[in-house]
Amino acid sequence: MFSKKKKFILLSVMVCLLIATGVLNLVLNRNVVDTGSEVQTSAQFFASQRQDRALAREQELLYLKSIINDESSSEEAKKNAEAKRANLLETIEIELACEGLIKSKGFNDCFITSGNNMFNVIVDSANLTDDDVAKIADIIVGQGAAELDNIIVNSAR
Repeated sequence: MFSKKKKFILLSVMVCLLIATGVLNLVLNRNVVDTGSEVQTSAQFFASQRQDRALAREQELLYLKSIINDESSSEEAKKNAEAKRANLLETIEIELACEGLIKSKGFNDCFITSGNNMFNVIVDSANLTDDDVAKIADIIVGQGAAELDNIIVNSAR
């Protein structure tokens, strides 16, 4: 499919784009600080977390796709990459569904990260009550995402 040289060039371009994104992020954040806003707002926090998660996931999916499409990859490596890709896509769907359901319960915003059957939930709430935590945990358990003992809920404030 692609020669090693083309793969190297493609990977180099992707790394350059990643660096450019980071530099742009720093420049834009520096401008925000220069205007006197030293405290990151909740909206900025959640947007930044989502952007970081999306970028990391995109890179992982591209890496797995390169293994799957590489003619020199063994069949076992391709099968493992396909399984990891399917698992990652399922995780993305579950996180997005849970975030939407949590927001529908009246929270301004939330962000979920997961890995190794652990779910970390950060919600935009000044007063996170035990009842709120129970609602959030119930959503995640209801989606079949994790057991109750594997859910951590925190407030971003």
